[in-house]
Amino acid sequence: GWIANPLQKVVSAARALGVPSAEAKPVDVAGPREVQQLTRAFNSMAARVQASQRSQREFVANVSHEMKTPLTSIQGFAQAILDGTADTDVSRAQAAQVIYNEAGRMHRMVLNLLDLARLDAGTADLKMSPMNMGALLNAVAEKFTPQSQRTGVRIEVGMPPNLPLVVADGDRMAQVFTNLVDNALKFTPGGGVVSMKAMMDDDVH
Repeated sequence: GWIANPLQKVVSAARALGVPSAEAKPVDVAGPREVQQLTRAFNSMAARVQASQRSQREFVANVSHEMKTPLTSIQGFAQAILDGTADTDVSRAQAAQVIYNEAGRMHRMVLNLLDLARLDAGTADLKMSPMNMGALLNAVAEKFTPQSQRTGVRIEVGMPPNLPLVVADGDRMAQVFTNLVDNALKFTPGGGVVSMKAMMDDDVH
């Protein structure tokens, strides 16, 4: 019982991981040292699995929300062309331009989804090389200068002097910070500040 009972709890918890609606709780650590080690390892794995499942659910919900707006625009303006509501050359050209722009937006979303899928699967083609993090952040901030001036949101970049180079994929890093700053500008009220800072962490090796 000292060995079998804790193992049976691990087995039951493992089966519960396969139920989407179940929120598995950590298994109590008990029994011999080897069984305790197994239980701790299982609890750690279960926590990662649940975090991944939550992330996937949130991701699907966010994608559905983001796709809804361009699809609604495309359907609405296509309907205007079909039913004759867009009855002038100017209005038809405007409808076609909106459809073209929203289709391009959806295309970019799909490409981002493919990138995320490759990263998740470990098959992304990352081009790792030394890069200047400060230069990257300044370039991202400069790219959003027109948008920040239009919305009244200031972008600040801070970093210590003599920041060493980091080894990373520069294009992917630029993509990450571009998305972050774009979202930050959208949801920061006028007069606010979007701040990007680079720093050294002595605890990271």
